[in-house]
Amino acid sequence: MYDMSRVPQRPQVTFHARLVGEPTPIADTNEAALYYRAGMNVLFQDPSVASAAFYWASRLNPGWADPYFARWFVLRNTKRRLPDTVRVRVDSLLLQAGIHDPFFDEQLALREYSVRVHAAFSDAQREINGAAEEENRRRLADGEPLIRASRIEIPHSWYLAFTERHFDSASHDLAREIQRHPDVLELYVYRAKAQYYLKQYDSVATTLTAAVGRVDAKDTSRALPVYFSREMFYYAIGFAEAEAHRDSAERVAFQHTVTENLGFYMAHLHLAGQATRRHDTVTAMNEARIAVQIRPSDPLAQLFLGYALLTAGHPDDASDPLRAAIADDPYFALPYFYLATAREAVHDTIGSRDAYSGFLGHAAQSDTLRKTARLAIVRLGGTS
Repeated sequence: MYDMSRVPQRPQVTFHARLVGEPTPIADTNEAALYYRAGMNVLFQDPSVASAAFYWASRLNPGWADPYFARWFVLRNTKRRLPDTVRVRVDSLLLQAGIHDPFFDEQLALREYSVRVHAAFSDAQREINGAAEEENRRRLADGEPLIRASRIEIPHSWYLAFTERHFDSASHDLAREIQRHPDVLELYVYRAKAQYYLKQYDSVATTLTAAVGRVDAKDTSRALPVYFSREMFYYAIGFAEAEAHRDSAERVAFQHTVTENLGFYMAHLHLAGQATRRHDTVTAMNEARIAVQIRPSDPLAQLFLGYALLTAGHPDDASDPLRAAIADDPYFALPYFYLATAREAVHDTIGSRDAYSGFLGHAAQSDTLRKTARLAIVRLGGTS
């Protein structure tokens, strides 16, 4: 399970994804969500299977943050002392989750904390109840009035509020904690997440800008974890601005990100995506090329470069990065579709048809592009 250089065997999702009393789901082994669900259902019973399920979810949909985080949680949730080299590789999954979506849901880890808190208070309550019962037996024998066991109230905390999806309350509590501990950057991260889930995007940007200010005020001689760095805060601001449809502010935030760290390849991809929406094909191609130069083995980077070239009217040039994306992750369906589109644009009928067939072989049954691919195969002289 901890040898991350090995490809784990695919779990039997139709068994592990099924809940008690639920009908057996249709076996769509191209559906990333089915593997994720399977992993969640055996998270504590069979961590090895859970880890494998999350791995395959991330191969089928490499842009989805949750499987990276869930696999990190499984691998770190062990009493074993991991060698430093293994721990670094495991922690890279947490970073992958953050760069794919800085607002990924951490309820999995916080829920475990909540369970421990409730269990501890339940144990304490049982002890109090037992002591009261013992005292009442004595009082009953002596003819004395009986007593009532005192009740323990679980203290309110932002952890528990966040876990129980009370984001308004969590945000309020975190604001108070930030006032008390302004240099604890983790507090800003969780408050920004609570605000993001509440769709308070202006507040997200304000909270994270304040976090940047605290980074500036802290002793810069001490290295900070990547997820508490200026570039990650700017990157997250870019996501919030994108959700608020403030294109200029979004672009500024991602530009700040790459100014802080030129090697932040996912920020370059977001700048490429922004440029594509503005029909600025030159910037889109340039930013996507930078991302590929930084991370040539990332299928998302190669996919977006291919898409940018295709959008800019260079279908022949688009084919190489799209083939590279397929080589990097042959289970990821989308590069096959755009490769087919590129080959069709240069009148490569066989190549296009084969790529469309590859897409259908790897795409989930729910994928809305399946109909387009089937019609294209017929148009190109094949059978769907």
